[in-house]
Amino acid sequence: MKARVVFACLVCVCLLPVACHSRKSSRLFTEREGISNPIQYAEGFSITHTNDYTQITVFNPWKGGEVYDSYYLVKDEKTVVPSDGHKVIIPLKSLMVNSATHLGFLDLLGETDKVTGVFSASFIYHPSVSKGVEEGRLMDLGDSFHLDMERLLLLKLMCG
Repeated sequence: MKARVVFACLVCVCLLPVACHSRKSSRLFTEREGISNPIQYAEGFSITHTNDYTQITVFNPWKGGEVYDSYYLVKDEKTVVPSDGHKVIIPLKSLMVNSATHLGFLDLLGETDKVTGVFSASFIYHPSVSKGVEEGRLMDLGDSFHLDMERLLLLKLMCG
């Protein structure tokens, strides 16, 4: 018993310097040139605003922060963006949910009405989503690991 107490104290003493050490690695992801709003807590991406678009750059945490992907948020479809990323027209008119856990966040944002497709609808216990699937307003896209491509393409045609 005494050995366990000594061991526990030793572990606490060894972990104390690590727990109190500030993480400088997050600067790699958040301190980039041209960022107009520094990110305080989240890491792994940056947000840059321009007159025409907002660029969200996602960094690869396993490869020293190299760029994984870029998204350009635009309000006008005609806006020209760099070819190294994806153009996303905002505000979103529709979206599909790959996980039921995302529905809680969409609820907080008041955006569940934009959901047009869900994966594994039989496992979702959200009143408006369940009702939407029953009424045919929302499409069940199958299992998230075995995407029903025909339904996904049909959803794309229905939502534009």
